[in-house]
Amino acid sequence: MEARRRAFQELLSRRERIYVMRTLTAAASHFGLWPTATSNLERGLRRDDALARAYKDCLNAA
Repeated sequence: MEARRRAFQELLSRRERIYVMRTLTAAASHFGLWPTATSNLERGLRRDDALARAYKDCLNAA
């Protein structure tokens, strides 16, 4: 279980978001989420594979 959580967290990296100069609020707004929901995704407390891939793509495009 912990390995799956870690793998999911690697998809959503807070460091990557900060590297591309996006705030948590800006990232959340882009996907129509609350910042808390985005934070939960980044920390691996919530899982949504499709959103994780879209989030990762968005960060890579920046």
